[in-house]
Amino acid sequence: MAVDGTHPSPYPGPEPGPPLAAYDAESLARCWRGASAYCLTAAILLLTFAALDRTRFPDAAATLLLVRALGAAALGFLLVLLQTRFGVRHPRALGVVAAALMGAIEQLLALAAEGALQGRALVTLGAESPINLGATFAMLGVAVLIPWSPVWSAFASLLVIGEYVAAAVITGRATGPPFDDKLMLFASAGVVAVVITAVLEQRRWREFFQTWALAAAHREAREREKRYRSVVETAGSVIIVLGPAGSVTEFNREAERVLGWPQAAVVGRDLLTSLVAEGSRATVATDIGKALAGEPTGAFEARMLARDGSERVMACGTRRLVDDDGRAVGVVLCAQDISDRKQAEDARLALERRLGEAQKLESLGVLAGGIAHDFNNLLVSVLGNASLALGELPPGAPTRQAVQRIEHAARRGSELTRQLLAYAGKGTVALARVDVNALIAETSDLLHVSTANRAVMTYDLTPNLPAVEADPTQIRQVLMNLVINASEAIGDADGTITVRTGVVELGADTLRDTQHAPEAAPGPHVCIEVCDTGCGIDAATAARVFDPFFSTKFTGRGLGLATVLGVVRGHRGALALTSTPGSGTTVRIYLPSAGAPARGEPRPAPAAPPAGEGREGRTVLLVDDEEDVRVVTAHMLERLGCSVLQAGDGREGVQVFREHARMIDAVIVDLTLPRLSGDRVFREIRTIRPDARVILMTGYDDEKASGALAEAGLAGFLRKPFSVGDLEKALGEVAREGD
Repeated sequence: MAVDGTHPSPYPGPEPGPPLAAYDAESLARCWRGASAYCLTAAILLLTFAALDRTRFPDAAATLLLVRALGAAALGFLLVLLQTRFGVRHPRALGVVAAALMGAIEQLLALAAEGALQGRALVTLGAESPINLGATFAMLGVAVLIPWSPVWSAFASLLVIGEYVAAAVITGRATGPPFDDKLMLFASAGVVAVVITAVLEQRRWREFFQTWALAAAHREAREREKRYRSVVETAGSVIIVLGPAGSVTEFNREAERVLGWPQAAVVGRDLLTSLVAEGSRATVATDIGKALAGEPTGAFEARMLARDGSERVMACGTRRLVDDDGRAVGVVLCAQDISDRKQAEDARLALERRLGEAQKLESLGVLAGGIAHDFNNLLVSVLGNASLALGELPPGAPTRQAVQRIEHAARRGSELTRQLLAYAGKGTVALARVDVNALIAETSDLLHVSTANRAVMTYDLTPNLPAVEADPTQIRQVLMNLVINASEAIGDADGTITVRTGVVELGADTLRDTQHAPEAAPGPHVCIEVCDTGCGIDAATAARVFDPFFSTKFTGRGLGLATVLGVVRGHRGALALTSTPGSGTTVRIYLPSAGAPARGEPRPAPAAPPAGEGREGRTVLLVDDEEDVRVVTAHMLERLGCSVLQAGDGREGVQVFREHARMIDAVIVDLTLPRLSGDRVFREIRTIRPDARVILMTGYDDEKASGALAEAGLAGFLRKPFSVGDLEKALGEVAREGD
């Protein structure tokens, strides 16, 4: 069966004939079996004819029996030899030996029959014994029993004839009519043996060719069927094969996935009445009829029935299936589910309206990413120098607390850059199981200092809340933005800001009325509600408060609530706002429940390396294009007892490593470098010395920066900014791994 318009190959396989190696292997096995049968048959004949010796040659019966027994034993030995590995590998050679042995035995029997063995005068005896039958069997037997080529039969026959001639010469009977007659008889038997072998070999070749061609055809058919099944089952389109009457004969995996019907429930049923919506049946039936008739068909849309009762909009096309004679045997229906495309078209106008806003946010994201990257480089100098200063100050120094504040502020700045990078799309959200009540309690002091002097903060937290999968830092930022907006709405008047939590079952209708992420789904959610008694806003303003750069404040900030909405969408949540002018505003945030309440047990901190491990006396190559970063990092490394080599770009770093490869114990390289990026520097260094320990240093997210290099042997990761302790820990881990 083939799709109309394609033609099957006239050959059963890719090769024009059977491979000679396969035929030789099979011929070798047949020769082994034939040689074994020849030896066994010859031994049986030798022993069987012994009964005739008593009547035909009574005087030499004992000698003949001895010769026959020795000959049978020799043939038995050959039979045993054939069962060994040597015999399996060389059955043709042993077959020739068996034929020659049979001929020699017959010559000895002829001599013994005339009394040669009794008189021990072999050279004087004639060759008039009846050896015709045995010698003839020696030649014709190999032709019939051993399936080899005519060349081998000719060789065996020549050996048998040669033995007869040799015996005649030795006994002085190599002349005269009897010798000539028997020589002619044996030569004729040899020719017949060669002819029989040639005929049998030709027949065997023909049978092998037919068998091979049939097997190749079956193999090709199986391969075609396998390829066809593979294409049908792995295709990204719905593929339904119909019989001439319109019943389903095949239903691929994509069809099962899209329509929800298992193959067993659909095969054999009528396509139109079972799977096609009533409004589309006429269109589908017309196109199938055209395909069966061989008329050209085009693409069309149809609604198909899913198992759950819904309708899926499908873009369809049909093609006729024909057999080898060109007769139509069915139709292939290929379809793509375009239901989502239809929904996307409905949302196109809304998307165009928000395109301008997205462009503004994209520009802001690029700016935030650039600022965060450069800011991290500045923080390396701040945090590094602060940690160096702390190391030099005695515990009771008056300035120690001030330096510690600098270090703490630098770490807070680092946390801010991480959030900027995540907002810019260059980092990942650090999800964890979060207890919302505990997070609000931890943030309450910060929330209180962020409110107006006359605003009162109250909390109504439902106990035993389920956990949520969230980034704690981003949720804190959401709470801060909402409370600050509520405080500014109250202004200088007296008012109350209430933070309330609870568990709600968010239904589809309620979800539809919220602003939510595309992947948000109905179900149990944890609700965070921030309610104020401020001035409130009207409906027109409420519809725009989450737009970027829209603000009712005289300062024109306008990104706080837009950021809130972005964070909520990033957590697959939803957001709803209700407000009445003069009565206040309520904002509700819904985050998907993650099940059981989160436990507050602290995670065990990873064991720090012992002080000084892996640093004293070691040589470290530092590669960074920022001079301030190099200076402070080199100072920190020297403080840790390391010798430092420096490079200002990637190409220089590779060159320095090549010159000092044997003495360098570790390499610290920045991810973003001029001339040669950090990841390429890492790969070239590993090419120069495969056991080189390389630490990647960057202000971007560690998983994104180092994940691709971890399998290639990246020794560690150092996120900017870092302190002397962070650097010492990274070097210690590298030293332990190297050991």
